[in-house]
Amino acid sequence: MWGFINEKGEEIIKAQYEKIDLFGLEFYGWARIKKDGLWGLIDEKGNEIVKPQYEKIGDFYLEHDGWARVKKDGLWGFINEKGEEVIKAQYEKIDLSGLEFNGWAKVKKDGLWGLVDEKGNETTSEKNFNSSPQKETR
Repeated sequence: MWGFINEKGEEIIKAQYEKIDLFGLEFYGWARIKKDGLWGLIDEKGNEIVKPQYEKIGDFYLEHDGWARVKKDGLWGFINEKGEEVIKAQYEKIDLSGLEFNGWAKVKKDGLWGLVDEKGNETTSEKNFNSSPQKETR
């Protein structure tokens, strides 16, 4: 189990996690933690910002400023910089090629490809389905 001590050797975060990533900008100064096989986020005081509930948590800055992909029960969604789920984990795959600049992500749901915007609105236009993504989440 892992935790953190300060420079005086005093425990500041109890050793309770299977893994802890370093605190960093890609997580708004938080660290990813793994407990009971699931990932969450903590702040430097050990407060859980996102309780361990996800199979994966992506980087905020590498994917979309202010959002990170999360995988739960085999499906993908997004959380925001407050740790709140902004788009429920409901997609088989997510392609981020348009999210940063155009405000949409290509998503696969029920075997079909479509688009979802930053508010969670999905497109239903047939022309958006069944084209191949460029940058696919695995």
